[in-house]
Amino acid sequence: MNIRLEDIDIVRERTDANYTQALEALEKCGGDVVKAIVYIESGGKNDPGLEQSFNNIIEKVISAIKEGNVNKVEMLKDEKIVLSVPVNVGIVGGIIGMSCIPWALIPAFLAVYTMGCKFRITRDDDSSENIE
Repeated sequence: MNIRLEDIDIVRERTDANYTQALEALEKCGGDVVKAIVYIESGGKNDPGLEQSFNNIIEKVISAIKEGNVNKVEMLKDEKIVLSVPVNVGIVGGIIGMSCIPWALIPAFLAVYTMGCKFRITRDDDSSENIE
């Protein structure tokens, strides 16, 4: 990845970060200036890796649904089920959430992810697959 000096200067001007901080933020955010600014302003809490994890979970759920036999998606904390949602309800909720309040999904996912929660897909035949 080639990060331009102009992009570092933009991040520095907007955030009062030094060159090293601006460069590190741009590297973590794949060279995206806006994401780097948000990353610095959030104190490094808005980790772009979390967004990738969120996307991975969505992709795995969609893939499992296409395979069929998926009964529910479960959220676990310390191996205890905290939330169990039928797949159809999760799909409808996801569509509504993404269309109405997409900005709320990232902080919600961030909270769940940082609390150490994991997700699991449970199939009709009682087999399950952990999503990481």
